[in-house]
Amino acid sequence: EEEKAARRRAMDEAAKAATEIPLNAAQSCLEGLDLALQAVPAASTHIVSDVAAGAIMMHGALSAALLNVDINLKSVRDESARADYAASRARLQQKGDERHARITAAFAARMG
Repeated sequence: EEEKAARRRAMDEAAKAATEIPLNAAQSCLEGLDLALQAVPAASTHIVSDVAAGAIMMHGALSAALLNVDINLKSVRDESARADYAASRARLQQKGDERHARITAAFAARMG
């Protein structure tokens, strides 16, 4: 019985780690989008499309990482932790989508 409890605890910790890792990756992508948002108005016209293209890839990577969160949330048995992770997931997707839209608009304005 003690072995089962220890195994269950280990599985619970593994599920949390498996959820936190893609959340952290998505946060890093959001930080990259923030940099791209700053770069679009400052970048040379020769490279502004590269900045926008990179932002599209970062937004895709953010969304892809959050798909892993969706799968891993099912394995998190701690309801409070699961709710916190789900809220972080929703916040990151919303902010990533918003940053992506702003970058796209700024790029379109630069291309006039």
